[in-house]
This record gives sequence, C-alpha cells and structure tokens, in this order.
Amino acid sequence: ALRDPLPCWTIMTEGHVRSDGCLSACCFDASGDWIMGDLKEISFMEAWNSQKFQDLRKAHLEKNVKGTVCEGCIAYRQ
Repeated sequence: ALRDPLPCWTIMTEGHVRSDGCLSACCFDASGDWIMGDLKEISFMEAWNSQKFQDLRKAHLEKNVKGTVCEGCIAYRQ
C-alpha cells in the first residue's frame, strides 16, 4: 500500500439500513454478511452501539482489521 489504511469513516458516521430491516456495517453489503442488528427486534441505537459494532470500530481505530468483515475491502485499502 502507498499509505497506511485509514479507519473507515462510514462505520463511524452512517447507518446502512437494508430493505429487510437490518442495520449493516457497510454500504457494500449486498449479501447481508455484515449485519450489526435486526431493527425489527432492537432499536437503531441498540444496533448502532452493539458490541459487534463497537468491536469493528475499535479494530479500525487500531488499524488492525485482520479477522473482521473489512479485512478484504478494497475501499479500506485504497
């Protein structure tokens, strides 16, 4: 890489609500692999602040996304 990867801004600032009512971590999640919560079962804020989402944000801030859904993301590496 030409530079160190940056933390993904979208997981810090955007909620991606899918047509099935689930909150996804990413706008690239067409297949539903990165679901952070089902908004039919919990509130948006519960999903947004879920441990799963917090752990993903922490991994980005530490610049170590190995083992997360973001590991192979081309947007993260550009």
